[in-house]
Amino acid sequence: MSGFVEELLERSEALKLVCDSLSFPFKVKTRRVDIENACGLRLGEDLKAPEPHPPFPRSLRDGYAVRSTDVIGASPSSPVFLRKCGIVPMGGVAEEPLPQEGAMQIFTGGILPCNGDAVVMLEDTEESGPWIEVRKSVTPGENVIFQGEEIATNDVIAEVGDILDFKNIPAACGLGVRQIDVIDLEIGILSTGDEVVDISTKPLPPGCVRDVNGVMLHLLLKHYGFHSRFLGIVPDDFHRLKESVENSLENFDVIILSGGSSVSSRDFCYDVIQNLGDPGLIVRGINMKPGKPTLIGGINQEGSSKLVLSLPGHPLSCSVVARVVLLPLLDMMIGGARLYEKNFKIIKLICLDDFISRSGVEEYIPVSLKFDGVVPVNSKSGYISALKRTAGLAVLPVSRETARKGEEIEVILW
Repeated sequence: MSGFVEELLERSEALKLVCDSLSFPFKVKTRRVDIENACGLRLGEDLKAPEPHPPFPRSLRDGYAVRSTDVIGASPSSPVFLRKCGIVPMGGVAEEPLPQEGAMQIFTGGILPCNGDAVVMLEDTEESGPWIEVRKSVTPGENVIFQGEEIATNDVIAEVGDILDFKNIPAACGLGVRQIDVIDLEIGILSTGDEVVDISTKPLPPGCVRDVNGVMLHLLLKHYGFHSRFLGIVPDDFHRLKESVENSLENFDVIILSGGSSVSSRDFCYDVIQNLGDPGLIVRGINMKPGKPTLIGGINQEGSSKLVLSLPGHPLSCSVVARVVLLPLLDMMIGGARLYEKNFKIIKLICLDDFISRSGVEEYIPVSLKFDGVVPVNSKSGYISALKRTAGLAVLPVSRETARKGEEIEVILW
């Protein structure tokens, strides 16, 4: 079976085939957490505003609340005089409505009094006994934010699959949200290979490597809002691998196999995924470098599906496939193409050095980000620190052989 990588798909074709075969997206399990514990997790349902914001019309400046029609034409050479009618207390409301030709002192954030529709800034006024001299006209709504102007009741303030963080949690808190539903996708990580040993192994036996991939995958998934659990290391034994995968699928929605570097390890992963059930093995290799021997399969179930991936054993290859194949599939599983397109952003930057590739394969090259562009970070598949200076991956499509210094290149940031 070791010739399976001859059946290659382009990355986009592989993603679409998996989504179609496993009926992505579907409604995944969710759990409810307190808002203060939600940071870094994925939102499980569209978050709709339970109330408007601002909850009341408020001033954007220190000054005087007025009726805009009372100050039409006001200027330094032709001021308008309004009667001072009190002060709007911070954290409270004005005791009386604003009368015609009246002005009420107000501070930034204060509630606009009833009948007021604008605020004249303090520097455009002068107090003179019971009168306020207004030297500038204002239009309705000037220096004011009205109730619900930013967020109306039932507005969607975050969409399913969004990572909850400093950009959206404060808005939820400001709207009185105390608990929130988050994605409860169970992801298991199995490392495979006779040469792979636990990270605590000392001294390292000859010919063995510590399990860098299991750690990398767990941390990468956590960074992108997914919880995962390490399920151990399985040697190159078909029956033990088959048993481990089948047992894990009883409790997990996604199983990630990080393969050893041997042909036998890849063969066993192929056979195990092929015999999972319907549809079994879906993708038998991807036309990308690194990552060519990637395997993807799964099981169709009523209302949901199980996803299984076998990633390359070399750390750099494994991390590249995790970023451009695994994460997109997880996004499409929970949020469809919308979430994938939202999170898989490609930007164009200037090459500060030559990027050498070959046509006919989609290549991903680690890059370091400089002030005025990017440079390639030279590494080999077996390096365990290949990502330490990188900001993302440059993409050389199938049709592009080389990107020369000074040309634009597409980059996917980590």
